[in-house]
Amino acid sequence: MKASVIGTDSFQSLHVELSPGERFYSEAGKMVRCSTGVDIDVTIQKKGGGIFGALKRMLSSDSFFSSSYTARGNGPQEVVIAPTMMGNVRVIEMRGDETWVTSGGSYLASGPEITSEAKWQGLGAGFLSGESLMYVHNSGVGFLAVEAFGTIHEVDVNGEFVVDTGHLVAFESSLQFSIGKVGGSWVKSFFSGEGFVMNFKGSGKLLIQSHNGSSFGGILGPLLPKRR
Repeated sequence: MKASVIGTDSFQSLHVELSPGERFYSEAGKMVRCSTGVDIDVTIQKKGGGIFGALKRMLSSDSFFSSSYTARGNGPQEVVIAPTMMGNVRVIEMRGDETWVTSGGSYLASGPEITSEAKWQGLGAGFLSGESLMYVHNSGVGFLAVEAFGTIHEVDVNGEFVVDTGHLVAFESSLQFSIGKVGGSWVKSFFSGEGFVMNFKGSGKLLIQSHNGSSFGGILGPLLPKRR
């Protein structure tokens, strides 16, 4: 199995090459195209899933359902998966000795040996950040693909680092975080438009996106015609 990024700039997709019998999973509804020798199934039974796991994924802003793709027949097969928003895709090769935590909606796809489990990030952290109440913890051996709105930037943290909550994509679990304010008070931070930030501590990698999907939606929403 080989997972690679195709496309340019902020219009990237995930290309997965499969040998007969190989399988991988993605968020439901993300498939662009595939070979005729690929069986597609929509399920809630992604590794680390089950009904309760699917419900927790919903609270993390991911889909209740997952799509599985299995190659059959002779010869190599291919599947292309694309993000919902315009942006970058990053493939992380998991070695089994680390855990990557993905923020709400940033999980895109993963190999069959990757366990993805939504875990509670705390009531205060979820509500104050304006993001999901759960983050997805991904571990195992194989590929993990994440999506972003805009460009993905990788940061090697060694000490402390601050990220706006709306720009977080994923981080290694070796990093600890807390929710903080930007302005002089929680009220000023909330109403200033700057919102809240995540204060990271420790040593590990951090992926951030150049654009904030929630802010973009807040501007675009009022411009759309009303539903009838």
